[in-house]
Amino acid sequence: MWLLSSKNNLGNDTLDLKINFSDQFLYTDEQIFEYKTNSIHLAVFGNPWPRFEIQKDNLNKTKFNWLITCIDTNKMNFINYIKGDFVIFIELNKILYVFNDHFGFSQVYVNTKNGNVSNNFKLLRTQSNSFNDLAIAQHILYNRTIGETTFDKNIENKEGANLIEFSSGIIKYGKYWDYKESLINNSDKYSLQDIIDFSIQNTSFFYKFFDVDQTHVTLTGGKDSRSALALLLNQGITPIGINYGSDKSKDIVYAKKLAEKIGIDCKTIHVKPNSEKYYFLLDELMNQFPMTSIHRAHRYAAFKEIRPKKEDFNVLFNGYLGGELLMGIYPDKLVFTQHVLTQIGISKTEDKKTNYFETNLMTNIFKNQVKNNTVLTNELDAIFNIGIKHHLQDIHLSKEYCNYVFPFFLDIDFIERIFNSNFNFSHVDNRSKNLFKRYHLYQFNCELQYQSSPQLRTIPFAKKGNYTLTDYKKGPLFWSFKKVLNHIKEKKYPPNFVYDNNYLSWVIEQLEEISLDENLTIHDYFNVSEALNILKKDIKTTFSESEILPYTRIIMFSNYLSN
Repeated sequence: MWLLSSKNNLGNDTLDLKINFSDQFLYTDEQIFEYKTNSIHLAVFGNPWPRFEIQKDNLNKTKFNWLITCIDTNKMNFINYIKGDFVIFIELNKILYVFNDHFGFSQVYVNTKNGNVSNNFKLLRTQSNSFNDLAIAQHILYNRTIGETTFDKNIENKEGANLIEFSSGIIKYGKYWDYKESLINNSDKYSLQDIIDFSIQNTSFFYKFFDVDQTHVTLTGGKDSRSALALLLNQGITPIGINYGSDKSKDIVYAKKLAEKIGIDCKTIHVKPNSEKYYFLLDELMNQFPMTSIHRAHRYAAFKEIRPKKEDFNVLFNGYLGGELLMGIYPDKLVFTQHVLTQIGISKTEDKKTNYFETNLMTNIFKNQVKNNTVLTNELDAIFNIGIKHHLQDIHLSKEYCNYVFPFFLDIDFIERIFNSNFNFSHVDNRSKNLFKRYHLYQFNCELQYQSSPQLRTIPFAKKGNYTLTDYKKGPLFWSFKKVLNHIKEKKYPPNFVYDNNYLSWVIEQLEEISLDENLTIHDYFNVSEALNILKKDIKTTFSESEILPYTRIIMFSNYLSN
């Protein structure tokens, strides 16, 4: 972790390296690149790399020499030519500028009371410790906070493309890239072939530039992870597949078949929800990553399996967000509560089973919030304020275990191309049940895979009415017939994650303990007794993730608010 402070002596044993800027001091226990001349002072965390337009000019340059040249040539406009996972500190004329990457892969938090900046929320929270009711309420309803709010009212989460400026003790905030300005007025500048060619060339450059030692790829058998896999196979890279969940679930069954047919290893990491290991994971997750949803414990267990050697450069390659960018965001109970789904018209009736979160505090906070929130009415806002935040949880969890997390669809060059084409959600009817209309939803993924990796052409996707790339290429009529036929013939698979009565007993036990202590702050947000009554009446042998999530959310927040 790192901390930027105006204090010359921090008094923290874990942060020892100090870089002196004019008025600020940078402490860290992470690897950092520093460059200093009479006119410029540069410090870089993470892995910035050249944007597509200047990649050819920087193919043979070292990891940071290209950046120094870019800054010398373009001055403060250098930020328009870089991408990746980074936080860059650059001091010019005694003004310190702090840039983070376009999407917030590298976290930046600001304590607004003392001006300290860090990538570690808990580190800043020890200096504040003041609850933010709005942020906690947002997380309860949306399963994440919206905007720059955090669980502490004095700490802001500076999202992607932020610019922080320190000058004579004054802090200013700005943006160097805005998704609405860049993407909202899209055109048809790029063809499908342009984007496929870009994806292949961009991946090729990445592997040459970073000299990658080992690659893991999240593998589900679905369209987006297979697109990421296809690009790797195209470059002659043999990744190690990782997935999480029950071996009997459809995603895992198809991912295993896929891995076997193309000859790669595929590790399935499944920690059963009623095991001691799972409870340990939950405890670790809630304490070390308080703003991460509790159901990410499965993924957290998988990421722990990566663990690179110190001398290796290890990459986690994945297909996060492809579905949202290409087909639009699909609100469900893993993203929103039933209350929010009703507010935005996805569900016609309020589910009385979820009324336990409607305390006076929650009702007052969201009386106008839900009604006026453009995040819920604008698809692009939903993707950038909810979809990206949803997937950043995985990225932040996995960063400790790999050197670079490469979300294939979350590349600034790719996003600008897909929104300057006819192959994003704004050009398709993603709600139609008509298969002929839905055929075009899969055009990018299918064509990319067909061209870049011939060995994938005859291996079926792990989706309802599964089909192969060869089936898709035969046109909408044949594809539709094949999907319907396979859907009728298909056997039923269990869900990825199954929560049984043993886990239910643990949840009830935790809620009963919380319910007995009336002084706990959690009662301001949830009617815990009502939640317990509902849970005890819901007699089942197994529960899905979306069914159990509302109750574990209460446990998560009780733990957070108590500590």
